[in-house]
This record gives sequence, C-alpha cells and structure tokens, in this order.
Amino acid sequence: MSTETSENLVHFYDTDEHAILCGLRGFAHRSTKHSRGVTCPACVALLADRREAERHGDTHAAAESSVGA
Repeated sequence: MSTETSENLVHFYDTDEHAILCGLRGFAHRSTKHSRGVTCPACVALLADRREAERHGDTHAAAESSVGA
C-alpha cells in the first residue's frame, strides 16, 4: 500500500539544480516545477524552508557575496 502512495506523490523539480528537491532520483517519479502542485511532504517542507530563507534575505545575502568575490 505504501508503494501506491509514493507513486502518486508529485515532487518539486528544481530547474536550477536539475534534480528533484527532496533528492529522489529516477525518471519514474512525477515532478513539477510549479510549487502549488507538489504533494511530496519532504519537497513541501524544503520549499517552505526556501521561502522562509528568502523572506529573511538569506538568499539575497548569498547572491551578493558571490557577486563580490
């Protein structure tokens, strides 16, 4: 029964990293680059962490430091 559930999950495909966000590998998994269609709990949690980091400016600071280097 757990295999049915895992097959129905939709994962987030990170277009920058060219990989599924939760680290799942393989072509047999459903994924999307649109966050609102994601049903994988791990991907949803990682997306929330990203949004929180962006809200606090962590991504902006990282981008500034790489430009200055």
